[in-house]
This record gives sequence, C-alpha cells and structure tokens, in this order.
Amino acid sequence: AMNRFPLGAILGSMIQDAKGPIGGWINLQLTAQAADPTVDELRRSLAGQGSFRLYQAHLERLPSLSKALHGAGALLGSSFIAGSEINDLGSNFSLQGERVNIPNLQISGTALSANLSGWLNWFSQTLDFQLRFALTKEALQSSGQLQGAMTQLIGNSNDYYTKIPGDARITGTLSDPKVQMVS
Repeated sequence: AMNRFPLGAILGSMIQDAKGPIGGWINLQLTAQAADPTVDELRRSLAGQGSFRLYQAHLERLPSLSKALHGAGALLGSSFIAGSEINDLGSNFSLQGERVNIPNLQISGTALSANLSGWLNWFSQTLDFQLRFALTKEALQSSGQLQGAMTQLIGNSNDYYTKIPGDARITGTLSDPKVQMVS
C-alpha cells in the first residue's frame, strides 16, 4: 500500500505529451499475482484487485483526458466544460489478464463530476465505459445544448453538481477516446 505518494514523481517521466505538469498524490492498494513475470504470462494469468485515489492531480493535462473533455464540451456546446480541471478520481478495480475492470470510478473537477463503470485493456489500450455525469451550475449555464432544458430541471437547487439525464459511452483507445450519448 502507498499513501500520499507524489504522483508527479511517477508520471512526470512517463508522460511526454502532457500539456503541463501532472501533480498531486496517489493512494494505492494492490494485490496481484501471475504465473510468470513475462509479458505473455502477465497478459494471460495476471489476477488481482486494488483501489486507488488521485487528488490535486491536474489530469486534464493528459492528452486523452483533454480530448475526452473537448469531445464532451463540443457535444454540449460548452468551452467551460471542455476546459474543466480534473483533480480528483478514485475507484476499486480488479485485474484479470489484460483487462482492468473498474466498477465505480468517481471523477470530480471544476465543471463536472462523473461516475464511470467499465473496463480498460492495459495491453491494447482499448476501453469501454458507461458514464453518468453531473455539471456545476456554471457549466450548465455555459452549455448551449443544456441551458434551456436544464433550467427547468434544476429549479433553485443548491447542489454543487446537477445530474444530467441519460448516459454517455466512452469507447476507442486511451489515446483516441470516442464519447457518445446513449439513451
């Protein structure tokens, strides 16, 4: 287990194409085993589980997350959403061969919060997540698509985030995620 491990120290040297420093902290717990430490054997027999939480991380600077935010911003007609900071995320996960199953990933940022469930293939970098999200009032007001419809839904709610009806799905790869709304 690692607690308050500086994330920038790990990711800084690994991620060359970030749009600024990735920082923050990670809490990570992991138990895993494989028959052999070779890549082929890890792909076949890796099994384990754990949990993680990243905070104060500025993950919006990662190209794939930036692309997903810009996709959501374009979908909702909001540059405020496209420019959201993403500072906090965490989930439990399980490992089975090449697949990381993530049943309940919680993400929060300056414009939105999201709950994702799905999987990521760590070898091929493919992913498939269902996404439910909520927006801050400022993000809702900035959205050309949502502004009128959501005004009636919100009324005078004092919640920081307002849930958006419907789900989105993120598929594709880590480097080129595709975001689409599903009913």
